[in-house]
Amino acid sequence: MTARPMPSAKSLRRAVPRSGRLCRLAGGWLALLVLATALVLPARPALSQPAVGSTMRGALGLGWGASVPLPEGEWRVTATPILKRKGFDLETIVLRNTRDDALIPLMVVRHTRDNRTTGWGPLGCHAGPPGEGSTEFMRNAHGSTGNDLVNRCSRVWTIGDYEQWRTRTASGDSWWKEVGGMALGSDAAPIGGGMLLVQVELQEHLRRRLNVELFVRPPQGRTPQQFREAVLAGRGGVEADLFSTWTAVYVASTQLSFLSLTPRPITALAWPASPATVTASAPAPAKAQVASAPAPAPGPATVPAPAPAAPAAVPAAAPTTATAVTTAVTTTAAAAAKPPAAGAVPGIPTLAIEQQNRDLQAQLEQMRKTLAQLQATVEKGAAQPPPAQDGAARPFVPRPPAVNRKALVIGNDRYTEVAPLANAVADAEAMARTLQAVGFTVTKHLNLSEKRFKQALRDFRMQVQGGDEVIFFFAGHGVQLGAANYLLPVDIRADHEEQVKDEAIPLQRILDDLNERKAKFSLAVIDACRDNPFQSKGRSIGGRGLAPTSAASGQMVMYSAGAGQQALDRLGPSDPERNGLFTRILLREMTRPGQSVDRVLRTVRTEVVRLARGVGHEQTPALYDQAIGEFFFAP
Repeated sequence: MTARPMPSAKSLRRAVPRSGRLCRLAGGWLALLVLATALVLPARPALSQPAVGSTMRGALGLGWGASVPLPEGEWRVTATPILKRKGFDLETIVLRNTRDDALIPLMVVRHTRDNRTTGWGPLGCHAGPPGEGSTEFMRNAHGSTGNDLVNRCSRVWTIGDYEQWRTRTASGDSWWKEVGGMALGSDAAPIGGGMLLVQVELQEHLRRRLNVELFVRPPQGRTPQQFREAVLAGRGGVEADLFSTWTAVYVASTQLSFLSLTPRPITALAWPASPATVTASAPAPAKAQVASAPAPAPGPATVPAPAPAAPAAVPAAAPTTATAVTTAVTTTAAAAAKPPAAGAVPGIPTLAIEQQNRDLQAQLEQMRKTLAQLQATVEKGAAQPPPAQDGAARPFVPRPPAVNRKALVIGNDRYTEVAPLANAVADAEAMARTLQAVGFTVTKHLNLSEKRFKQALRDFRMQVQGGDEVIFFFAGHGVQLGAANYLLPVDIRADHEEQVKDEAIPLQRILDDLNERKAKFSLAVIDACRDNPFQSKGRSIGGRGLAPTSAASGQMVMYSAGAGQQALDRLGPSDPERNGLFTRILLREMTRPGQSVDRVLRTVRTEVVRLARGVGHEQTPALYDQAIGEFFFAP
């Protein structure tokens, strides 16, 4: 919402008629305008970029409740450019650590502007292997597959000399060319030496996107190239384990802070001390601190950030890793400061090195526990429905049909010219019963020919009125041709591709019809991601799976499997269920009272992935969401 400029007194005098009634109406309008202006204007800074020169600790607030965790130190904003992209803009915040000797001296945050939606595409982790000459290593998709609702990725590159790299203009670094000259700040000392560049990517399907670049100094005594070569050769040692685990912790904490709007602090990264440091009797380096100190009070030179989670939020059974870091550094230094034991060979710090190794292993174990906690929190937030207010789940109570809830259910399995299916009709019948139980007026059709399929769609289209809540469910064969998806009637012959396009039903046509009828909410569920039905006939038409689709405003579309994947009908020969894997889980979740549709579908996706992997199969239902407001199967 944008505040409108106040009209001048002169223009008001010209506009307001002499009629007393109209004057009172104009006065009321003016009062409402003043009130709206007062409400809107103070809220705008929360959505705007942090000011250049502002400083913060612990978290970088991005507006609308989202934030990004900041590594250890105090961070100053040095630049805030807007990067123009096709269809959306990226707000960019360049931050410099005020400690010149910080392990992480620089970071760049890029995110979708004002929480606006973006397109959809694979992240770097889901692309092919690094190109020839690339210094990329430690690629990790953190369990995401490219078809997930939330995709995660972290990758590391080596930078031989930061100052030379900062000024290069390679075409592959277009984002850096746009911000590189602003990175240091006018009053900052140059950042010398080599760096490890960590890139973290998060993308929520058709919603938010985030990139974070972290510039990390390599372990003591190693160049970035030496560290990479050791990792690739399997000789990275404890440094590689610490770095990999810390990166995973940062990804999980960032997902909670940015996507789940639950600010999470991160633990400090500390490289092991070199043997020379271990043997020194000088005081230990500055202790690693929790990178979650409370943000300073908002003021002219600071940007308010969401308050990070308090330390007490971490269960006592798994203390924060930052504590382990501090303990490890302190204990190692103490061990190094002790005089050598009697009989020890001077100059060979055997006991000190052994103590350091023990401390580092303890630090690594604590960090792994923290990571396990964060990952469990991420999974719980994605899969578990919130408990009822009284702590007990409410029972499902069937509802009578509502005039504005309409569903069309189609199940095709008796195909005559292509491979028949086992349980598409059973899936459609079960779906029709469940939709009726949650208050939908259901139109059900089984084993439709081309003519009857198209007639059923025409009839249903005429039933839909503006403001209706609409469900379309199809179980049967579907095929992708080019960028379009087609649902197949049971009498499809398909001697060639053009015949399929003429006789099959374009999915996009169904979505367009619902949009034209101005349905308030519409959900299309397509359980058609099976093997190519034409392969058994030796015809090279289409391929496995369905192509990504475009949902209009107010629509959601869900496929039973992602691009290139096959949807399972059964979990094995001993599976007693009559319904396919995807549909049986959806039927169960639809009757949970008080669960919004996005929560239901995310739970379905998580459970399908878990059960499919249990039998060695990859199936990740794909969701395309442009819904507005909330919809409930069972309120």
